[in-house]
Amino acid sequence: MTCDNEEARAIVERYDDPRLSFMLRDEQSTIRTASVAPTLEKIARSLDPSLNGIIVLRYIQSPFVTAETMEEAASSLLMSEADSANGVEELGGQVFRRTPHGLEILNRRGAFRSDFDIIYRDAQTCIATRMSNLPSGSLTGKSVVSFIVSAAECFFIDSQHKLEIARLMTAGGA
Repeated sequence: MTCDNEEARAIVERYDDPRLSFMLRDEQSTIRTASVAPTLEKIARSLDPSLNGIIVLRYIQSPFVTAETMEEAASSLLMSEADSANGVEELGGQVFRRTPHGLEILNRRGAFRSDFDIIYRDAQTCIATRMSNLPSGSLTGKSVVSFIVSAAECFFIDSQHKLEIARLMTAGGA
């Protein structure tokens, strides 16, 4: 756990679990617009000074991501020899972008479809990244591959309303 509040160390130490550790984080790095890469680099160097490993980072706002999806992130990264692997969700239906002349369809549907017609969005679930990306301040690096994440796991809490929905889903055994 990393935090800019030294009092959190005592909470972590109460668990008495060798898999759990605390690292004090600079207060400036906790600003929402600050990149998480420098903090991850500090943690990574404490575990692997040569930065040869990988990190799988799960977004806290995506509570329904499974261990299998996190394993898929690592597997996709390692099998592709890319710099990072990002969870994506396939967008159904037509997708548009605004142009000076109105909306333009980005994924035209003709008689024949291929994988190149499919549009994806960042699922904001998890990312696997090579530790070697971190010194440049990047989580993704130059080469990014993707893996499909289920719709259920793509639930992203970014409002009070969605937090309440997540609580109901959890309470209902969903």
